[in-house]
Amino acid sequence: MAEVEYTLSAMLQALYERVAFKAGKHSAGDKPPNDIGFARMLIKNGLVHSPINVVHIVRDVHDVLMSLAEVQPHDLPELAIFPRWWAQSNLLLQDMYSANPDRYLFIQYEDLVLNPIVEFRRVTNFLGVSFQEAMLDGAARSSRHQGNPRHRNLGLPICQRRGNWRDTMPVELQARCLVQAREALERFGYPLQ
Repeated sequence: MAEVEYTLSAMLQALYERVAFKAGKHSAGDKPPNDIGFARMLIKNGLVHSPINVVHIVRDVHDVLMSLAEVQPHDLPELAIFPRWWAQSNLLLQDMYSANPDRYLFIQYEDLVLNPIVEFRRVTNFLGVSFQEAMLDGAARSSRHQGNPRHRNLGLPICQRRGNWRDTMPVELQARCLVQAREALERFGYPLQ
């Protein structure tokens, strides 16, 4: 890797190629949701105009917030500003990739859980890999995160639990979501309550 061009795109491509080679696979990538928090840095360093494909999955901020509150209840005060961050990061990423749509696939999480076969086929077609039924099998997913409370659902079947925030989210937090994330909620087609 010492001979790789010193750019983010080239280094990531070389890293993914090496990971794929070591795993005996055709290609590799990563999927951490925390990457969205670094969208500005990734864009600033040219990732948008690179040959790296990006699958951008967006979930209703209300459901994301309630999911985070389940696994990090002690962080609830910090989560109060999360809707603004969610909106800004997701809008920025979508806006920036409008310049390179061949390398960008937008998916709504809710569509993914309602029609996993359809959406997984969209992803595999976009990435140029074969669809396999095992992709839908929770038991076949990585055991690396077993026991980690933040990933407790990873090995379970794809869950259609969504929208439960309407019954459980405090009214003041619902209002905060609407104020902080209205533009993104509208663009991504989520209801304004």
